[in-house]
Amino acid sequence: MILSLSPAKRKEFNTIYHATHGRLYNTFLKLTKDETLVKDILQQCYLKLWENWEQIADKTDIYPLLFTYSRNIFIDELRKIKARKTLLQHISASGENSVSSEEHYILKECLATVNTAVKHMPARRREVYKLALEEGMSRRNIADLLSLSPNTIDCHLQEAMKTIRTIVNS
Repeated sequence: MILSLSPAKRKEFNTIYHATHGRLYNTFLKLTKDETLVKDILQQCYLKLWENWEQIADKTDIYPLLFTYSRNIFIDELRKIKARKTLLQHISASGENSVSSEEHYILKECLATVNTAVKHMPARRREVYKLALEEGMSRRNIADLLSLSPNTIDCHLQEAMKTIRTIVNS
């Protein structure tokens, strides 16, 4: 995809990135107080801009569009966080012994589906996924351990999550 844009268009994209990134970063850092989450939001935002680059007619004042992309991604992330918290509260409140056999079966089936998705990932992506989500390592530590850039780690994690979502939703 990167090669699909001419050098002039790449330069224009980079100019927009450098002109808007700081402002968006500061705005969403105030909202989230989580640098990692803000970096994830902005990475998705600029990726969406890159993917829709050819369809955007007026690129002179693109900040409102980027803000909208970021806001929508932020809202999606809040929903995911809330859903995770609700699930954890439900599991904690119900206790392990009081989980019904149906709930136990559903959880077991979901875990099996996720494990299948992980098994089908390329080796490096699977390794990054396991280090981040199963071992709880930070992106920076994974990058240092595997001698990769943090951006590469982010890309592997995003692709891993996309793979899991695709398999779970199919």
